[in-house]
Parts: sequence; C-alpha cells; structure tokens
Amino acid sequence: GIACLGRIDTTGQLYAVYMLMGSAYPALAAPAISAILHQRVQQGYGLALGLALTGASVGGAIAAPLLLGATQRYGFAMTLTALGCLVPLVLIPAAGWVLRPATQRTPRACVVIETHACASLAPADQAAQRLTQRAALKVAIKSSQFRKIFIVGLLSLAAQVGFLAHQLSVLSAELASAAAALAVGATACASALGRLLIGAMSSRVPLRHLAALTYSMMALGILLVAIGDSPSVLIAGSIVSGLFVGAVVLLPPMLCRMHFNAAIYARIYGFVAVGV
Repeated sequence: GIACLGRIDTTGQLYAVYMLMGSAYPALAAPAISAILHQRVQQGYGLALGLALTGASVGGAIAAPLLLGATQRYGFAMTLTALGCLVPLVLIPAAGWVLRPATQRTPRACVVIETHACASLAPADQAAQRLTQRAALKVAIKSSQFRKIFIVGLLSLAAQVGFLAHQLSVLSAELASAAAALAVGATACASALGRLLIGAMSSRVPLRHLAALTYSMMALGILLVAIGDSPSVLIAGSIVSGLFVGAVVLLPPMLCRMHFNAAIYARIYGFVAVGV
C-alpha cells in the first residue's frame, strides 16, 4: 500500500490504496499488540502495553520528519516506493524472530499451554474446544460488561480524537502561536508519560478505580481547555488532559483481559476495537 501510494494518478486509485492499507492496520495497532502481549506477559501487562503503544507513537513521531526530508531530497514517489520495499524486508524477519513460539524461548507452561494447546489435541478435541470458545464468545458479547467496555471505549476515543483534532485551533484563539504550539507539545509529552504511569499503576490500583480516574481527569482537562480564558488555565488543561488522554487506549484491552476468559481475549477485544 505504501509503495503504491507514491504511484497513484486518480482519486479511485487513492481510495483503493487507502483501503488496502486500512485492511492491514488492525494487525499493526492496539488489537494486535495487546493480543501478542496477552500471550506472553503475565505480570505487569499494563506497563508492557503502555511501553509498546508509546514506542509506536515515538516511531511515528520520528518517521514523519525523516519521510519529509527524504521526500524533499528524492521525491514523493521514490521515497514511498523505497519505504514500501523496506518495511517487509525489515519487519517480516523481525516479527518472525520476536513472535516465534514461546517454547523456543522460555518454558512458561501457563502461556505455552494456552497458546499452543490445539496443536497437541486430537481433531475431535480441537473441534470441541472451538465450539466451546465460540459459545463463550457469544455469551461474552451479550454480557453487560462487553456493552459497557464497548460504549465507554467508543465515547472516550471520540473525545480523544475530537480534542486532539481541535486543540490547536482552540488554543490559537486565545494564545500566541508559539504558546499554543508549546501547549500542544506539552500535551504530547504528558500523553506519553501518562500512558506509562497508568500502565504501571494498573497492577497496584483496582482497574475500575483507575478507569474512573482516567476518564474523569481527561474530561476535566478538556473542559478547562474549552472554557478557559487565560493562558495558565489553557496550558494547565492541556497538560491534565494530556496525562490521561493517551491512557484511554490502554483501558479497553485491560478491561477485556480482566472480565473475559483468556482463550477468547483476542476475539472479544477485536469486537471492542470496532467501536474504539
């Protein structure tokens, strides 16, 4: 998709390329990251997830200026074609090494049994296990816990995206351009810090309380930015919202992990991710 993006000539081709890239996005975003960590991390899952998602954000922040510089030097088409070729050459071997079966790395029975149990079962037992998991998935989707996680995840991410999309324009109406840019930068830094803090706290604080704190403080920060009429209030609101706005992507996978059976975690969070 990336390689084709630099070679498009029509609007139809643009839509087709973005659909192609969009089809791969779930395998690179929070659903895939959280499912992989769920199989391999028993203690400190929240912190591990926070680190992984922060790494993805940092990678995006680093890649953008590099791509801009390469585009200015080599051209848009050449840069994206080279990047499209480079991604599989680097990531496929890296993924094959990192995601090799856990039995080839460390004998963690509780993880290996859950992940690779089907391979050692007779065909009839495998079929019975799949039927059991499908039944458990149907029960989970109909549960009140699923509905709550789905709705709260949908609303919180809508608030996050809306706030980040309009933050600069709202701040620019009250602040000088340099101060508005500084506040946006402070929000981004606070977001990374908050994601790590919330992830670390998830193993010490009840997740229900942590979720209530996160959503409430994010709402407070957004409210301060919306009604603030002084630089100090606007900057304070940006920092407060930033500390918690980045953590809203952590909560749905952690809540699914807490409420639902480990065997159906990846699929149940896949349904939640449709709303998120």
